[in-house]
Amino acid sequence: MQTNQLTILTIDDSKNIRKTISDMLCTIKGVGSVKAAECAEEGLELAQIFKPRLIILDLSMGSTSGLDIIPKLKQIRPSPIVIILTNYAQTHYQQHCNKLGADYFLDKSLDFHKIIHLTKNLTNVIKSQTNSQ
Repeated sequence: MQTNQLTILTIDDSKNIRKTISDMLCTIKGVGSVKAAECAEEGLELAQIFKPRLIILDLSMGSTSGLDIIPKLKQIRPSPIVIILTNYAQTHYQQHCNKLGADYFLDKSLDFHKIIHLTKNLTNVIKSQTNSQ
């Protein structure tokens, strides 16, 4: 994988959501690989191994919460961009996620399509950084 290729990690307990996101993102030029985890613990482990530049994280995953790992994910170097993608889009959740270090907060039912736009923007930023080095 080239250094200017984006590695993405999706952490969501829904197999369908993980597959849909992976299928969408693999079509974007500049995306090198999309990894997936079905729980917070597995997601944190994969993040530490693969050091993704972008992490798409669900808040509610059965017995675990994405809230528990946001600060740990943000400590990985280089620090990944964390997009919260949740069905719990209330303002208090968004504020709490922002305090913990999340970069974006999306409602699964209303904002799902924004993942593509954010990913394309990130690939362009990485490409620009690589070209300027």
